[in-house]
Amino acid sequence: MKKKFDAVKMMRSIRAKLQKEYEKNPELREKRLRAIRKKYGIGAKKKKNTYNIDAFPSMVAEPKAKYGKK
Repeated sequence: MKKKFDAVKMMRSIRAKLQKEYEKNPELREKRLRAIRKKYGIGAKKKKNTYNIDAFPSMVAEPKAKYGKK
């Protein structure tokens, strides 16, 4: 029995179409993503800073003052 609707086939064709568009105009993808983020209030992904001195100032304090000789 043949399916009336094939979602996988549809998604593949959509992705292929978008890939061709974005290859011709790479800025178009970013433009569309910015519009979607604005519409839904989503912030752009940011890199996590794994060593943030401002977040833990007590850990960056003078080692002698905290752990040194008394």
